[in-house]
Amino acid sequence: MQKFDDLKFGSLILASEQASALPLEHTAVSAQVSGPIASVSVTQTFSNPFKEPIELTYLFPLPHEAAIVDYEIAIGSRVIRAEMKELQAAREAYQKAIDAGQRASLLEQHRPNLFSIQIGNVQPAESIRTTLRYQERLRYDDDHYTFVFPMGVTPKYHANPAEAPNVDSPVAMPGERIGGVSLSLSIDAGVSVGDPSSPSHAITLARQDERRFMVNLPDGTIPNKDFVLRYIVATDALQSASWVSADGDNSDTVLITLLPPRLNTNIPPEPREFVFIIDRSGSMGGEPIEA
Repeated sequence: MQKFDDLKFGSLILASEQASALPLEHTAVSAQVSGPIASVSVTQTFSNPFKEPIELTYLFPLPHEAAIVDYEIAIGSRVIRAEMKELQAAREAYQKAIDAGQRASLLEQHRPNLFSIQIGNVQPAESIRTTLRYQERLRYDDDHYTFVFPMGVTPKYHANPAEAPNVDSPVAMPGERIGGVSLSLSIDAGVSVGDPSSPSHAITLARQDERRFMVNLPDGTIPNKDFVLRYIVATDALQSASWVSADGDNSDTVLITLLPPRLNTNIPPEPREFVFIIDRSGSMGGEPIEA
């Protein structure tokens, strides 16, 4: 079985002495954004083309601050729902199920933006569908929010040069089919916003009103770079927005955001005073004090 460091991003690997990549057939991304919070569902479809039951490992990136809230995997007609456990207990439960000939799956976080899924006892010709749901806080810079969904395999996902040959691998080898991506993004900014823009992809925009809109990527988009969307929310005045969610128990959860006014660069800076303190004690004698 391959070691974790030998795996490449975005591919399902047959866990055997001779690892074989299983092509990713399709990725469907659905996201709902309310103010600064994004709830994202990622569904990916694979198949087992082999003639014997296999165990698979799937390695993939997520946004750095994403928090996984749900995970399920559908193998054929069976759906396996996630259950949170301590790492060692989860591994033991997974191995026990595999040894008993049962279908099982194990989701692990290896780094803040790097996850892996193990799928055991997948039968010949079975379809494999994984659905991962996560939430994250959008990045706010000066006057706009930025939504990012990682699709590209880029150098930012490795921490040392030794990882580069695997992490910076191409999305597919020459002649291999590339599984396309579809993305649907629904945004309620809470305040009036202008039309969003994407520096990474051509998007389709449908507005509902001055604060709500939908963005789509065409089905079959090649996942060779991250999807980035930006939209301006700040004005010259302080703004507020709120969302209410009923929990069915005679109480509500309220999300309130305050958007600062756009930075005014024409205001002259206030006078500043600088005080420099020099340590001339014995321990600082010689070259340090001369410097």
